[in-house]
Amino acid sequence: MKIRNLIFISVILILLSIGFVSADWWDGDWIFRKNINIDGGSETLDDFTVLLKVDYDSDMQSDFEDLRFIDGECSGVQTNELAYEFDKVVNSDYALVWVNIPELNPGTNNICMYYNNPSATNGEDIENSWDDNYVGIWHFKEGSGTTTEDSVGDGDGTFFGTPTWTTGKIGNAVEFDGNDKIDLDTNTGIKLTSAPMTIESWGYATSFPDANLASIITSTTAYGYVFGVDWSPNNLVLAVIGGTARSTNTFPLNIWKKLTVTYSTSNEVNFYQNKVSDSGNPHLYSNSFSATDMAIGGRSSKYDAWWYGKLDEIRVSNIVRSQAWLDRSYDNIDLNLVSFGPEIEKCPDDEICLKSPEEGEELSRTDPANFEWETELDLSQFKVQYSQTSDFRKAKKLGKGVKSGYSYTPSEKDWSKLRKEANKDDDDILYWRVEGKGSAKQYSNIFSFSLEPPVPVELLTPAEGEEVEIGDEFSWNWGSYTRATLQVSTTPDFNKKQTTKLTKIKKDKALSYTLNSKGMKKLDKLSDKYDVDTLYWRLEVQDKEKLKDVSEMRSFKI
Repeated sequence: MKIRNLIFISVILILLSIGFVSADWWDGDWIFRKNINIDGGSETLDDFTVLLKVDYDSDMQSDFEDLRFIDGECSGVQTNELAYEFDKVVNSDYALVWVNIPELNPGTNNICMYYNNPSATNGEDIENSWDDNYVGIWHFKEGSGTTTEDSVGDGDGTFFGTPTWTTGKIGNAVEFDGNDKIDLDTNTGIKLTSAPMTIESWGYATSFPDANLASIITSTTAYGYVFGVDWSPNNLVLAVIGGTARSTNTFPLNIWKKLTVTYSTSNEVNFYQNKVSDSGNPHLYSNSFSATDMAIGGRSSKYDAWWYGKLDEIRVSNIVRSQAWLDRSYDNIDLNLVSFGPEIEKCPDDEICLKSPEEGEELSRTDPANFEWETELDLSQFKVQYSQTSDFRKAKKLGKGVKSGYSYTPSEKDWSKLRKEANKDDDDILYWRVEGKGSAKQYSNIFSFSLEPPVPVELLTPAEGEEVEIGDEFSWNWGSYTRATLQVSTTPDFNKKQTTKLTKIKKDKALSYTLNSKGMKKLDKLSDKYDVDTLYWRLEVQDKEKLKDVSEMRSFKI
């Protein structure tokens, strides 16, 4: 009965050491994917859209139309496809892409990018790429022609006069010469008549009109609202006939800045340049507006208001955006906030593919690593094998095999055997693969890995040159080692004839050595024989797998 119980417990322990993971792949028609790490802002932002610059990879379609974005890490469950919109695409070079993140948290956020599907068509979902509170967004992504698209509403624009296309702060921009504009469709959602509202734009002014406003967003008559820059002394303004809110800080010429105004139902107007709050915020302001037709860059009716310079990435919201939202929106220009992981290839249906440890990865010397793989093959058992050579002539296995799932974590005993194998080679490099059993044996690809170097032993006491007597302690930090021989010599090179063993210690028996009368006799004998009063000590150490090392040397006096 006791034997049966022991067998049952052993089986349970083996099962507990096996971790099962699914080889989740969002869609088998896409062959490659990459992890994308995105830095968040100062607080959690829901339904926030971030900018990515995706550099071309030869495995992608040249026009990037096979890109897809999935929420979460590539190694996790792949179900939630993310809406995105292209801003600017340069075939076979790069794409600027706006991707909607359901919940952008402070710190690092993870999404997964899929590509390499020759039959895929454009997967943009422009409308759902943006928070519902946006009522107008113009990226000027077209780069040519005489119209521009509103990404979230019915405010598509038509050029009036001769606005010209140019390079913007993000992708393309439009340049105005003080006598042209972009008329927006009469159905535009930005014909707001009262607070709350937020207007954002990247602006680059080359000059300001005399005795008038330079408008970014404006009504086409004198009775709707205008957001722009006053002619003197170049303050940001939110204006309508009968009232103007004016910033304290001025806007300089010939430099790109993100210009923002918010107008709340509590009659407060706040201006921002980049992430800097205007020194006069909040400005008290109470006005309503007429729901007139709207334009970008100027108007030709009473109180002309023309922009001289470039405009890019204009957005209008029907709420007051938070400081954290506005700050992270500004930070979209910092492409270093987004990083891409290595390319991950989908495992072919007729192969076993290794996942982790990855090729060349350094593993903990003490803690067993989890070995993972994936396959679509119908196999009854897997064995994890390792070897000192990539031809696996002397392959060894970890554990007794895996009959369910696609991962295995070795026992401490198995990890000790693996360490011993690694110790045979100076560079600690081993190779691993998986053997699958079905109607015939099937082998995976091969990855190399190494173990982190052992932690060296560190001498503590006595200190360099210190005098010792009976009762003093020789102590050290053991590092990765479990056995030590304390050697004493009359020479710093530990000449064999002038060296003696003071003691041998096992870590599980004692952590240091206290000098006793027997030990002192050995020291006195060595000192008298060679007529010296300075001696040297060191440790010869080895670990459980008999990996040997020698500590530094230290002098002491008796």
